[in-house]
Amino acid sequence: MSPERRREIALKGVEAKKERANLPKAICGSDDRKLQFGDIEIQCYVLEDETRVLSLRSLQSGIGMSEGGGKGGARKIPALMARLANKGMEINGLDVRANTPIRFVTPSNTIADGYDARMLPDICAVLIDADRKNI
Repeated sequence: MSPERRREIALKGVEAKKERANLPKAICGSDDRKLQFGDIEIQCYVLEDETRVLSLRSLQSGIGMSEGGGKGGARKIPALMARLANKGMEINGLDVRANTPIRFVTPSNTIADGYDARMLPDICAVLIDADRKNI
């Protein structure tokens, strides 16, 4: 490996370390302790400021979506909310809220994205209403 490539890798490592140091830390939560709703499991964490955060991937799978990103890396929940809004559904600002995930460090020291847990009942209400209206 060339010295330039080693330097590039080292600089990326320094940048990642800085990013991690500035992110909120989860003080509670783990992969093996999930919120259980019947047979649905969603990872939940508590941040230092006591914000409850639901893992983006497990929230997506919990509402029946695949866990990966959408077209071109777009997040699936904001895309779903935008589609529902375009069909006349009242989405209560979920499109904006879903476009601002919380990036944080888990207790296992990995960087994760999530949503404020207070979004879950709002997402469920919109999905239930859309189902009732056959949208």
